[in-house]
Amino acid sequence: MANTDGGMYTCQLTWPQGSLQTRKVHVQVLDIVLQPMTGITVTGGNSSASCAAPLSPSFTWYKDGIAVTSGDGTYTVTMVTTVTGEITTTNTLLSLVNASTTTDGSYVCVASYNATGVIGGDVSSNPATLSVYRISGHPEDMFVLYGSDISLDCTMNSSVTATTWYVER
Repeated sequence: MANTDGGMYTCQLTWPQGSLQTRKVHVQVLDIVLQPMTGITVTGGNSSASCAAPLSPSFTWYKDGIAVTSGDGTYTVTMVTTVTGEITTTNTLLSLVNASTTTDGSYVCVASYNATGVIGGDVSSNPATLSVYRISGHPEDMFVLYGSDISLDCTMNSSVTATTWYVER
């Protein structure tokens, strides 16, 4: 069902002797919202993504189709449930610390409604892609004799189109 299909539904039965209407049934179409990770980070950096869904589903995060394990030193998953009026919303936050090139990939949040009586079972978010770049050639502080030449190296594991050095005096 699409979001526009939600609403109050009534069934009317008609036969030659009369008609009968059933009670109104409220149909709410549930959707999950993914706030994507920062698209780019560097090795050792941090990133996070949040996923929100109505009611109280259970959540699973996937990276490249494989379930993410929380508490392994790389990923932490936290959950917060809020109630506004009659609407309950559950948010899950996937935090990534100390990113490496092995943590870049496509992340998907799956909300499972199997235990809540919601028809349809699981709902997946659109993927959020995270690219982790490694900066190499970190120059060290140095003393240089007047008239000497130096070479400063700064590269990245991607197709960098320009490298610019700035000096503060």
